[in-house]
Amino acid sequence: MRHWLICVAAILVAGCTTPYEPPQIVGVQTFPGARSLAEKSGRVRVVMAHGMCSGLHKHYQVPDEKADTNWVAKRASLIAEAIGDTDFERLDYYKPTREYPDLAKADSAVQRIDMGLNGADGTRYDMSFLLWGDTFDKARDDIDSVVIGDVTGNLPKRGSLNATLKDSLMNDCFVDAVAYTGERGDIVRRNMRQALCELMGGHIKGLNSGRASDTVKCAGLSGNSGMPVMLVPESLGAKVLMDAFLALDDGAGGARKAEALGPVKAIHLATHQLPLLDTALLRTTRSSNRRARANYEAANRAVSRGQAPAIENPLNDFLRVVSNARSARSDPNPLSLVVYYDPNDMFGYPLTSSYLSPRLRVATTNMIVSNAPTFAGVASNPLKSHQNTARPGIAKIIINGSDALKD
Repeated sequence: MRHWLICVAAILVAGCTTPYEPPQIVGVQTFPGARSLAEKSGRVRVVMAHGMCSGLHKHYQVPDEKADTNWVAKRASLIAEAIGDTDFERLDYYKPTREYPDLAKADSAVQRIDMGLNGADGTRYDMSFLLWGDTFDKARDDIDSVVIGDVTGNLPKRGSLNATLKDSLMNDCFVDAVAYTGERGDIVRRNMRQALCELMGGHIKGLNSGRASDTVKCAGLSGNSGMPVMLVPESLGAKVLMDAFLALDDGAGGARKAEALGPVKAIHLATHQLPLLDTALLRTTRSSNRRARANYEAANRAVSRGQAPAIENPLNDFLRVVSNARSARSDPNPLSLVVYYDPNDMFGYPLTSSYLSPRLRVATTNMIVSNAPTFAGVASNPLKSHQNTARPGIAKIIINGSDALKD
């Protein structure tokens, strides 16, 4: 019996593979990291936002058995290690720099945590972490409580793999994406719009309903900072950020927003799932009523005059603003867009050429990764395949760009 178990274990170990470790690059082979962006000024700002599974990314105020899942602490420590910040002290809790409960007596819907890290080479990394999932706790609790017992009074029997998929991926994770698209998402959209407006030096003026089709005035935007910026949103976090930005009306037809986003040099989309989320969008056509089309264009389009319209999706709209800003500043380098894609990720997708407008000045790289091992060529842990980008190898790519793969 003992020899049989040893043989089985040996077979499983031999059949355990991570085919894309190290990652493989498809598309533009060379791209910058945060370190190279900081070369001229010695400083770079990195803005990170978590994705779905937000219930697993809690920002714990007191240490407990789940403290290791602290989303901010985990990523901050990985970045500190990658840049050689030996003075970094990982904490179980970082006090939010700013909380966004924009209505009286409302719970905090979005938190921003800022911290500074120092590289061994003297570079400075101004980190901003955006958290937004606390208001979906009730949605997760509601769906998790939908259970019945069988005739014996016990919970129905189900396969262990199916149980994991249902409880972890659906009830803990995908419920965020569903909740965000509906009325529950209004409070997140409302507060994230305020957070992004402030990050760009502005302030919200007037009504901010949070409805997906509405716009909100963002006054006082400034683009005077010469500090380069890198955006690193994860999965649903990319949509949350872009939706908030596109809903901001700068009062200048998008010109001030473009100026404020001018410092953005690179975007890393971790656990990319925008093609899946964009299936919820209704494409406007000439037959659409005039008001619906006007609302779409106001909230989700930022196209310069005289330029052919892009494919209708928020990523193209967002990238058009950034790339136009770079053109206006005569920046010779295109915007760097890096997409992390694990083929075993049930919610992840690569970024194909058909999804992007061909007129954008964007250098696109698909980074094929193995976030978790595949066992015997049959299965990979679906939760880790989706969210396990928080590891040293990925942090080194964020900091060192394509150079990290030369080691």
